[in-house]
Amino acid sequence: MASKPKDLLEELSHRGPHEVVRGNLALAGLPGVVFTPRSGLGLPGIAFGHGWLQPPGRYRELLSHLASWGVVAAAPSTQRGPLPSHRIFAA
Repeated sequence: MASKPKDLLEELSHRGPHEVVRGNLALAGLPGVVFTPRSGLGLPGIAFGHGWLQPPGRYRELLSHLASWGVVAAAPSTQRGPLPSHRIFAA
């Protein structure tokens, strides 16, 4: 039987079962951070477009929380100036 939405929300509001590690996107040629579960294969991923003029470090807790539930969460640190290119940021 499926859980009720209220029960699911309660469960997801707490950290997940996975140990989280932090990495640097510079290894892939892009400034930014990536949070991932310590182990796992075929994990879902999210490229997080943070707020305008905001560094990805400001979203550390959110990215870590997602990784604790088995999601690889990457946040590039590009296009943070007053006139960002949304096309380049999306790429």
